[in-house]
Amino acid sequence: QYRALVENSDDAIYIADTSGRPRFANSAFPRIFGYALYEVARTGLVEYVHPEDLETVRRALSVLLSGESIHNLEYRFRRKDGLWIDLQCSGSVFSREGERVLEFQFIVRDVTQARQRQQQLLRRNRQLAALTALAAVANSSLNIDEIARNTLEVALESAGMNGGAIYLADVRLQQLRLYMQMGLPDKFIEEIGVLKWGEGTPGYVAASGQAVVIGDMTVHPPAVPSMAATHGFRAIIVVPVKAKGELLGTLALVNRQPIEFTPEVVEMITAMGNQLGIAVANARLYETQLHENEKLTALVDISSGSAQQLDLEPLLQRILQRAAALLEAGAAYISHYDATEERVEIVAASTNFTRLIGMRYPAALGLFGQIRLQRQGRIFTRQEVVEHGYSPVLREADVRSALVVPLISRNELIGALSLTRHGANASGFTPANLELMEAFASRAAVAIDNAQLLKDLGRKNHLLQLLIEEAHHRIKNNLQMISGLLQLEADTAQVGSTTEFLRTAITRIQAIAQVHNLLSEEMAEKVDVHTLITTIIHTLVSSVPGTNGPPEVTLEV
Repeated sequence: QYRALVENSDDAIYIADTSGRPRFANSAFPRIFGYALYEVARTGLVEYVHPEDLETVRRALSVLLSGESIHNLEYRFRRKDGLWIDLQCSGSVFSREGERVLEFQFIVRDVTQARQRQQQLLRRNRQLAALTALAAVANSSLNIDEIARNTLEVALESAGMNGGAIYLADVRLQQLRLYMQMGLPDKFIEEIGVLKWGEGTPGYVAASGQAVVIGDMTVHPPAVPSMAATHGFRAIIVVPVKAKGELLGTLALVNRQPIEFTPEVVEMITAMGNQLGIAVANARLYETQLHENEKLTALVDISSGSAQQLDLEPLLQRILQRAAALLEAGAAYISHYDATEERVEIVAASTNFTRLIGMRYPAALGLFGQIRLQRQGRIFTRQEVVEHGYSPVLREADVRSALVVPLISRNELIGALSLTRHGANASGFTPANLELMEAFASRAAVAIDNAQLLKDLGRKNHLLQLLIEEAHHRIKNNLQMISGLLQLEADTAQVGSTTEFLRTAITRIQAIAQVHNLLSEEMAEKVDVHTLITTIIHTLVSSVPGTNGPPEVTLEV
C-alpha cells in the first residue's frame, strides 16, 4: 500500500547513502532529474548541482549527518539534457547503525515553473512600478530632458541592458537626431548622432514604424546593418516613440550579451515608448504655447503706445531684439530703402553685425534686391547667401540660413528686416518662421514709419523755429533803423510842427517795437489773456507823450 503511494507520487522520492548515491527511487525520479537510477548510482547527484548552490547543498548534507531534517531546500540542478531546473528538497534520516547515520530519504519537487511564474510576477510588478514612475514624471514635468533621462534609466534597469539611446525625429527631413544616450562608447556616439530614415536599426524602425527585437545579432542579423553590432553589442530592441499615430522618435536598448526577450519585456519597452511619446508631445505642445505667447507679446510690444513714442534709434534696436529672440536667430539687421535714389542703407544691426551699419548699395543688389520687386519675404540657404549677399561681412560670418522680410507701410516699401543663423549645427529657417516674421514686420514697419515721420516733423519744426526767430530779429532791426533815421531827421529839422510830427512818429515806432518784442517772446501754450492785454496797453500808454503826463486809462477785460 505504501509502495503504491510512493510510486504514484508526482515528487521524486529516493533513498541515498551519506555521499548522495541513490539505491532506490520511484518512477518520478528519472522524469524530474533526467537520469535513470543506475546512471547516478555510483556518482551520486551532487556533482550536477549548480556551482553557486553547491555549498548550500553540502551544508544541508552536514545537517542530515547530525541527525536533523531539512525542509524546502532550493537549488538548481542540471538535467541529463543540459537543462537547468529549480528543485525544492526535503530530507531526513532513513536508517542508522547505533548513533551512526547510514542512509537518507529525500522528497524532491520540480519548482521550475512555479519559480518562473514567481519571477514573471515580480518582473510584471517591477514593470508596472516602472511605468507608474514614468507616468508620474510625465504628468508632473514638461521638461523633455527630464522625461527622456528618466525613461532611459528605467528602461535600462527594467530590461537589464547595458546601454540605450533616445532619438527625436525630424519628419520633414526624414532624419533621427540623437537626443540622449547612456552607457554607449564615444566612438559609437559619433557614428549615430544623425541617422537618415532606414539607416541603422533605429532608422529602419522610424521608416517602417515597427519594433525590432533581436536577442542575438550574431545568430539572427537584423534586416539592415546594425552599427551596434560593430561595437560588440549582441542584443538589441528598438521601439517607435509615437503619439496619436505620429512618429516622434525611437527608443533603442542594446546589450553586450545575448538576451532571450520575453513577450512581457517587449510589451514593457513598447509601453515605455508610447508613454515617452505622449510626454514628448505634451512638452512640445507646452513649448509651442509658450512660443505663441512670446509671439503675441512681441507683436503687442511693437504695436503698443510705448513703442510708438520711442525715438527711431531705440525703436530699431527693440525691433531687432524682439525679432532675434522670436526666431532664435544669431544676428539681425534693418535696411532702409530710398526709392528716389534706388539705394539701400543698413541703419541698425545687432552687436555681431555692427560693421554693417552705414553701408549703402544699389537696391537691386544683395539679399534685399531678391525681395524688392515681389515685396515678399524669403528664406535663403547658405549657398544663396554667398551668391547674393552684397556685404563681405555676411559671406565671412558662416551664415547657414537667412530670412529677409520687407517692411511695408502705407503700401510703400520702406526697407527690410533680415535675420541670420550661424554655425555648423544651426538649423535653417522654416516657412512657419517666415510667416511669423512677416506678421511681425508689418507691425514693425508702421512703428518705424511713424517714428521717422515724427523725426522729420521735429526737424521741420526746428527749421521753422529758426526762420521765425530770424524774422523777429529782422523786424526788430528794421524798426530800430527807422526810429534812428527819424531821430536824425528830427535833430536836424527846424523847431516847429515838423519836429513835433517826427518825434510823435518816433514814439509810435518805439511803441510798435516794444509790442513786437513782447509778442515775439517765447510763451507757454496757455496764456493769461488779462495779463497779456494789460501789459500791451500800459506799454502803449507809456509811449504816448502828453503835456500833463501819460493819460489815464481804465481797462475792462
